[in-house]
Amino acid sequence: MKKYLNKNIFFQGDAKIFSVLMSLLLLVGVFLDITINNSNYSNYRFILYNDSDQVKNPMGIVGMFILVAFLVICFVLICGMFKRKKWATLLSGPFSRIDIRKRELTLMIGCIMGFILLFLLVCERNYIANDVLNSYIKGFWILVVIDIIRIVVVSAALTSILFFIDSLTSNMYVTLGSMFAIGAYCIVVIITIGSSFLWAYNSIVRKSWEYITIMIDSILFGAEINIHKYIFFTGLILLIIITIVCTIITKKLTKKIKVENMGDALIFRSIRKIAPILLSTLIGMIVGNIIFKGLLVDNRLEVVLNTVTYPLIIIGIITIISIIIYIIIKSIITILKNKIPRKYI
Repeated sequence: MKKYLNKNIFFQGDAKIFSVLMSLLLLVGVFLDITINNSNYSNYRFILYNDSDQVKNPMGIVGMFILVAFLVICFVLICGMFKRKKWATLLSGPFSRIDIRKRELTLMIGCIMGFILLFLLVCERNYIANDVLNSYIKGFWILVVIDIIRIVVVSAALTSILFFIDSLTSNMYVTLGSMFAIGAYCIVVIITIGSSFLWAYNSIVRKSWEYITIMIDSILFGAEINIHKYIFFTGLILLIIITIVCTIITKKLTKKIKVENMGDALIFRSIRKIAPILLSTLIGMIVGNIIFKGLLVDNRLEVVLNTVTYPLIIIGIITIISIIIYIIIKSIITILKNKIPRKYI
């Protein structure tokens, strides 16, 4: 029956959000125009009159922040806040779980293409407005092409990660909460590694850490890509690999999604078991770092510690606190299951 069905019917439910998405695109275009015009062209004037060749990319960190916020908002509008009702309705017809994902992915790709088109229009408008100035600066459009590559790769990686998280959760509230929790987890891990292990180990670890930070700076900030171009393209390749892996896993998870399991915050039972562990280790790292820094107030302790004992002590503190927090979380979950009816959990 599916092949005889007009595919346009499948997208009729999205007519309400098209106007919202178009308005959002126009708003993004205004912000991009303000960002590129105020930030980068003032730098170009400085470069021109101070005899410097360090031309910055039009798409800076503010532009990347606008891109990320835009994609997250579009994802929320396209997928909807409550997945169970939408999926139950669509699956009752001739559509499969993969069809639903393809529809959402098609709309997300359209939003990304709209963002790229707006970016090109803003660059063209500002280039024409500053035609006399830009004629003295070489390679402007090469920077624009590099920025488009950054936009495409970052958008693909973020979209695949969002779909991956959404395949594990039952509604958008949990999806967004999980996304911010994973981001916070990564930041805390970076801080823990940076404050503990880099102090203790030799230059190889430090050089590896500098390599990673340069990679992040070049992709998100567009910083010194002409100097660190090999590191920049390595970062892009890693993001592409992440995109492919998340896409493959998401496709497999989508086939296993059951509407009857969407009553819980997390769809799969295995993820429900992992979530308390991640939460307890997150709290353990935060509290452990605070306690360890408090112990280092006495400078004599820092002098006594060597390359082995320094990381071992902080790992021990984090492990003990994480175990305690995990026991507390499991106790709270058990109490909630016993006291509150299942439909409210």
